Amino acid sequence: MRILFLGTSSFALPALKALAESGHTLLSAVTQPDRPAGRGLHPQPSAVKRFALDRSIPLLQPEDIHHPDSLDRLRALKPEIAVVASYGVLLRKSLLELPVHGCINIHASLLPAWRGAAPVARAIMSGEPKTGVAIFRIVRKLDAGPILGVRETEISPTETRGALEERLANLGAGLLLETLREIESGSIRESPQDEGLATYAHKIAHADGRIDWHRSCTEIANLVRAFQPDPGAFARFRHGSREAVVTVIEASPVAEGGQASAGKIVGISAEGIAVACGGGGALLLRRLQPESKRPMSAADLANGYRLRVGDCLIASDSP
Repeated sequence: MRILFLGTSSFALPALKALAESGHTLLSAVTQPDRPAGRGLHPQPSAVKRFALDRSIPLLQPEDIHHPDSLDRLRALKPEIAVVASYGVLLRKSLLELPVHGCINIHASLLPAWRGAAPVARAIMSGEPKTGVAIFRIVRKLDAGPILGVRETEISPTETRGALEERLANLGAGLLLETLREIESGSIRESPQDEGLATYAHKIAHADGRIDWHRSCTEIANLVRAFQPDPGAFARFRHGSREAVVTVIEASPVAEGGQASAGKIVGISAEGIAVACGGGGALLLRRLQPESKRPMSAADLANGYRLRVGDCLIASDSP
């Protein structure tokens, strides 16, 4: 098949690689324009652009993919189908109707659960035991098109969003090739989504990672996993006359909070810092990163900041 690929983030790379190594004709990779990033806010290419240039895959970076000139360029390629994976733009009717077989999307959830921008993070934050990838035909309503294929997988209780996204991206690449074979042979079956079961995965922001120690240790541990490797869940504590902020990289629930108030340090050992949470449990902070410093063990941070059992981390979720 003559395939147009639209993607931006690293989640899209396994699918793009699979297409490049398949027997299909990969017409072009389409990705977002370079965006400012990093400390200097210099324009940086997307993961898809870097991969495409490395593999000599034709590349397009339209500022507006729905501009008539952009549509004319895509139409001239005569695509039979468009594959979308983490492109970052809602496609309009003019583009959806351009390929012969329309546009299909690889989505990192078991639709209709967790439609939207942050399905993996929201699934982890909610304590879901399983998730998966779904390939669906794109319609104008967000992530609401008929399902063409699904693959399920369990979520490990220690798995971070980054690790789970990588697994799901690889699952999606394999499912994509199967789906394309079925579309090409005419054997594909489409299943409508149940709108009554739809949930939405709103985009996560840095502020959402602020830890409120009144929540249970399991909820906070899930938050930490969902915000790794970025933007990072963070905690605050008093250090002398100022307030210090630390990103929590690794943490796990433990049963030693007792009746201590939320946010109080109830234990310090070589394993880490145990902090009391809501509901009587505690969270063992194992690896942390102070502002503007490198990651370190929680034990090293406790020594450096002279933390003691009985000290309190700021429990409120207020700014």
